[in-house]
Amino acid sequence: MKKIVSFSIIVTFILIACAKKVVPTTTSATTSSKTTATTKTNEVSKPVEMAQPVEHKEAKEEKSAVPQKVSDEETGKVVFNTKCSKCHAPKNVSSYTFTKWEGILKTMIPNAKLSGDEENQLVAYIKANSK
Repeated sequence: MKKIVSFSIIVTFILIACAKKVVPTTTSATTSSKTTATTKTNEVSKPVEMAQPVEHKEAKEEKSAVPQKVSDEETGKVVFNTKCSKCHAPKNVSSYTFTKWEGILKTMIPNAKLSGDEENQLVAYIKANSK
């Protein structure tokens, strides 16, 4: 009986560890009263509504009508921390030169199954923060 319970617990932990993790995307659009962002869950996009902060009239006039895009470096950090930590602890980016990172990325990007956008964002983050 103990063997069956132990086996069940081990299988459960393995399934949880190998489950797909969700990475936030950078797409966002602004409507008149709400901000809508798109999140990816198992390759299906779903709109998510977020409340906008209360703003003063002067501050509202200073802002442009175009929503600000999150930089590739910021998104690359999220990709680095979520995708790279699925299988191992993420390394300190500033520990290696960008040349050393290129060799590491060449082998690890296919293992992490990154999309083209995720790859570009990750490279931008590592380039900006490496030695």
